[in-house]
Amino acid sequence: MAPRQRAGAHVGAKPLTLAAPRGAAFGLAAAATAAVGVALPTLAGCTRATPPPPAASSDAVAATASTGSIRAILRAEDLRRAKDVPPDAQRSHDPSVRRLAARAFARILAADDAPLLRALEDSDGEVVAWAAYGLGESCKGREDAHVRAIAARLASFVAEERVDASGPPSALDAPAVMLRALGRCGGEPAERTLRTWILRRRLPRDRTEPAAYALGDIASSRGALSLETAGALLGAVDRVPPLDAALYAFGRMDLPEGGSLAPRLVAAARSALGRPGPARVFAVRALGRSKDPRVATDLAHVLASADASAPERVEAARALARLGDRGRSALLGALDALAPADASALSGDGFAVLFAAVSVVPDESPNGEDRGLRRLARLAPNQGAAAAVLRRAAALRCAAAAKLSRGVWDSGAIRGCDLADGEAGERARLTALDDGLWAQTRRTAWLELVRSRHLRVDGSRPRS
Repeated sequence: MAPRQRAGAHVGAKPLTLAAPRGAAFGLAAAATAAVGVALPTLAGCTRATPPPPAASSDAVAATASTGSIRAILRAEDLRRAKDVPPDAQRSHDPSVRRLAARAFARILAADDAPLLRALEDSDGEVVAWAAYGLGESCKGREDAHVRAIAARLASFVAEERVDASGPPSALDAPAVMLRALGRCGGEPAERTLRTWILRRRLPRDRTEPAAYALGDIASSRGALSLETAGALLGAVDRVPPLDAALYAFGRMDLPEGGSLAPRLVAAARSALGRPGPARVFAVRALGRSKDPRVATDLAHVLASADASAPERVEAARALARLGDRGRSALLGALDALAPADASALSGDGFAVLFAAVSVVPDESPNGEDRGLRRLARLAPNQGAAAAVLRRAAALRCAAAAKLSRGVWDSGAIRGCDLADGEAGERARLTALDDGLWAQTRRTAWLELVRSRHLRVDGSRPRS
């Protein structure tokens, strides 16, 4: 019953009211109005105010900075001003900026090589490649320092394979570029480093071939290689699988007289002739440098072979011309076999091979062996032959006539050799003029050729 009584007492009681003094009524109303006035603008501001612009992302800022650096680098490269390359370009987190900076320094080749040496230590392969290229091109006078830096970086790069995979793919092979840079520098330390690479049998071909080409660069600039290096190259040709690119260096130098290298070189080059490929031309060149007249038969076979490529056949003709009397006889015999019956056969690579072979025939060829030259000098095109066939026939006829004239610039063979526009005949006359002793009549003829309308008729200076 107690709950009911409490309920009844609440029902029968007067309602509870909050009474305020009269003087406070206005104050309460004013406070309420003020509170509403403050709340409305606040609510309105939450729904109608324009939001502030979003802050620029770090990627956008970096892209803008990279664009500015790239423009500055390209301008500095075009103007060949290394000081205009932004100082922070080599420290950029963007690999493309560092690559462009390294390329700019490699092409500008300023006296200060510190930027290239810094770029050589980069983690990106393309940056390292451009740095090595620049150091190789600017090696003169600083060979020891550059060779040491490149050799050290080459060893660490191959051992660690420190390539930045986050950047764009690299189009340059950094180890190959560093090896070729060593060849550009030259010297005994560079040759020793490259020889070490040739002797490493477990290296893939894409690492040993650049080393072989680099040694060829050293052989070309210095004219020789050490016996240890030559032996290492010949050993690379003989091993399995053979490295035919190792013969490249022997085509760019002369072997020492009376050494034991010549028989090994001939054997290695002959074996390489049986392996078709882009490196077989190095075997042809090496045979010509061997100074062994017995290889004339091999070279004549290459020159007359339809299976050999045009560059190989041209190199075989040049090699035969360097082998003395035996090579000259083989060259003239091959010309006799290759001379076509009519000019309609002068198409494709056959013309280039014939013209190159005629051009390298020694001037002192005996009369009894020049039957091929005489056949080419009388080569006649068919009636109504195309203009291209006439030009080729005229070039061959006049080249053969110049060899047969033996310095007689106004011979009948030269005067009647041209069948086209006269350019081939004028070049033959110029060749004959240059081969003989200078006299007033020759000077007059030479001055006429100087005024020729054919731009490729190049009048040389008179001999004293």
